[in-house]
Amino acid sequence: MTQYIKDISLPDLFKVDTISLDEIEEAAGLFFRRKGRFVDGYDFEENLKEVCIKFFGDTNVNQKYGLISQYGKMKEYVIENKLIGLFLLGVNLKDILIDTYPTVDNNIIDLTVDSISRVFLKEHFTQDEIHWMCQTTPNFDKYYDHILENKKTELN
Repeated sequence: MTQYIKDISLPDLFKVDTISLDEIEEAAGLFFRRKGRFVDGYDFEENLKEVCIKFFGDTNVNQKYGLISQYGKMKEYVIENKLIGLFLLGVNLKDILIDTYPTVDNNIIDLTVDSISRVFLKEHFTQDEIHWMCQTTPNFDKYYDHILENKKTELN
């Protein structure tokens, strides 16, 4: 069953094993998957991990300012640097721990790349914003055409 992030309720967000991407989202993600072909040493998983660490890697900062504040700062950074495709890929990256976050109720939350990515996209962007951001990705049209061509070939 195909499940897109905006169709999944917040309580079920972490129960879903794999989140699907639509063609626009796939194209933005493809840019980051293929970037390593053109930029020596580039690894999208490492790049995503570095961004997550930048905003969620310090427990003291997370506790002092709160996770919502950190998501807000990260949103500005992602928009400015056209990185939405990284987080679209991140929704399905498992077991990459960034930090543990103790809540006020003394529950410990694992802040992982996939949990950060899922909450980020679900709670901090509308679907229209996600699509707009995808279309600002470098070479978007080229990757989008490639995705559509592949879908067309699959149907034939």
